Amino acid sequence: MAFLRFLFCSAFALSGFSFSVVSQTAISGIINTYTKVTAISGEELTVTSSAGFFPGNRVLLIQMKGAQIDHSPSIAYGDIVDYGPAGRYEFAEVESVSTGMITLTTGSPCKIYDPSASLQIVTVPEYGDAVVEPPGLNAQIWNGNTGGVLALSVAGTLTLNAPIDVSVTGFRGGEICPTFFDCGDVSWFAGPSVFGECQGGEKGEGIAEYTAGETMNRGKLANGGGGSTRSNCGSGGGSNAGGGGTGGSPYSGCGTPTIQGIGGEALVYSGDLVFAGGGGGGGTLDNGQPTTPGGAGGGIALIEANTLNAQGNLISADGEDLTLITNDEGAGGGGAGGPILLQVGSIVSAVTLSVEGGKGGDSENFIFSPSCHGPGGGGGGGYLATSLAAWPATPLVTTLTGGGASGQILHTSGDCGFPTSHGALDGQPGIVSFSLSSSPTLPDLDLGPDSTFCEGTVITLDAGIGFASYSWSDGSMDQSLVVADSGTYYVSVSNTCGSVSDTVFMSISPKPDINLGPDQGLCSGTSALLEAGLGFSSYLWSNGSTDSTLAVTLPGIYWVEVSSDNGCRSADSLSITEIFPLPQPDLGGDQLICEGESLILDAGAGYSNYLWSTTSQTQSITT
Repeated sequence: MAFLRFLFCSAFALSGFSFSVVSQTAISGIINTYTKVTAISGEELTVTSSAGFFPGNRVLLIQMKGAQIDHSPSIAYGDIVDYGPAGRYEFAEVESVSTGMITLTTGSPCKIYDPSASLQIVTVPEYGDAVVEPPGLNAQIWNGNTGGVLALSVAGTLTLNAPIDVSVTGFRGGEICPTFFDCGDVSWFAGPSVFGECQGGEKGEGIAEYTAGETMNRGKLANGGGGSTRSNCGSGGGSNAGGGGTGGSPYSGCGTPTIQGIGGEALVYSGDLVFAGGGGGGGTLDNGQPTTPGGAGGGIALIEANTLNAQGNLISADGEDLTLITNDEGAGGGGAGGPILLQVGSIVSAVTLSVEGGKGGDSENFIFSPSCHGPGGGGGGGYLATSLAAWPATPLVTTLTGGGASGQILHTSGDCGFPTSHGALDGQPGIVSFSLSSSPTLPDLDLGPDSTFCEGTVITLDAGIGFASYSWSDGSMDQSLVVADSGTYYVSVSNTCGSVSDTVFMSISPKPDINLGPDQGLCSGTSALLEAGLGFSSYLWSNGSTDSTLAVTLPGIYWVEVSSDNGCRSADSLSITEIFPLPQPDLGGDQLICEGESLILDAGAGYSNYLWSTTSQTQSITT
């Protein structure tokens, strides 16, 4: 069966070559080049170093971190709230290279990444036929910015005369904390003290970034295991597809058996995602005795080959076992297994595929026997995915996905029993999947949820940057569309990975109708009552009043803002222009008239209206 790379932006697909390759290439050691991506603008990647990258290179863009976690001071600390861009990856081709800049071919990258959260680009060597020679293939150890990944593509046969091993190259285990003992330390997280001293074992590294002031103690960090506390509990194991094991209980004299390092959270492999194994939490020491840091997780192996001829050799991405025996201290957690993604057409000889979690640290107390201290939790198993529909009946394919064993109390006399894990748990097993896809990865597109906006509001729908083409429902071809009317809007975008569309419905809510009336004058010594009207959900006048009316006695500009139940707002204002003096009519003094005579009474000129006691409305009357 012949396999071809579908598109450069495939999540994982075999390569079809348009250039000559060297047959039977012998390979060993580290064959990839890595660099950190610090910014993305279209196809242009700003990197810390472009050395070792050349035009025509096939490369892997992979987001190592970027998840958001729960920060509450509870067992929920470290729960994944949003995976964000963590685990996204794709293949692409280099168009050009300059100092500190790598430009990909048009339309790449397909996905949305966050350069602020551990994004790297890795070369993917391509071969016709390749032979792995002793001591075998491995990856650069993850250093916080780059590494932890082995990727290669073989158009013909990949033969193993030696193993492929990326074990212990993934996320780093937590550091040891030399601290002072405290039975009352039950913290989920802590940072260094004001004197710079640690306050608990460091959390194992995972797909979420460390948060300042929260790097230590027993709460997990996504798939990184929680650290030990100053009460010498065991640290949690790291996780991947399998969850990390909980660490052992603290010093048996504390009487707090449930204070334990929490194992890393099992990760969900949905869509085209891949994650390095999480690191185990770090141990604590307070008597100067040996203790263990957390174990490192397994790295990531992405292997493409038309034919795999393993000859009984091992392909592994195991988490780190902790072999140092802790004396009288809290032990570290085991590292989680990493992922192996095996895109192959056929397997023609026996192979062992291993993504096992690492063992937690043991405790053996020679000083304060018969007391007990916490062993470490085991690391979770990794993720093994293949493009095959099933493993062949022959040759034999052996898969190892188990979680790591928890640490144990090893001394024979103790008040916690022997042998015992003192509450520490094994890591959970990993997953084998036969759903590895070679189909193109479609662009990330989301116009957001259906929304309601207020009449008169201008809304901009944005499809996002980086696509080769845009097509909106009104025929426009820009990145964004301005809408001001109710209706259904859609956009279709495309790049080298294909095309995808999204639809959103926008509805208009009317603004409240508010009218304070015309500008007016005010008579001296009187007030005017401004009325906004009834039925609005809120009122706010220019003087801060929240009533529906406002009494004013001075000239000025007055406004009111009202809102309706749908959240829309309107405002109106009027001006009190001047204060008029009150009229001063003068009919003179009281008078006597003889019978038969008449008298003219005059109110004076200049008034706008008159009203006499006789109901007459003229300036003067005869009486």
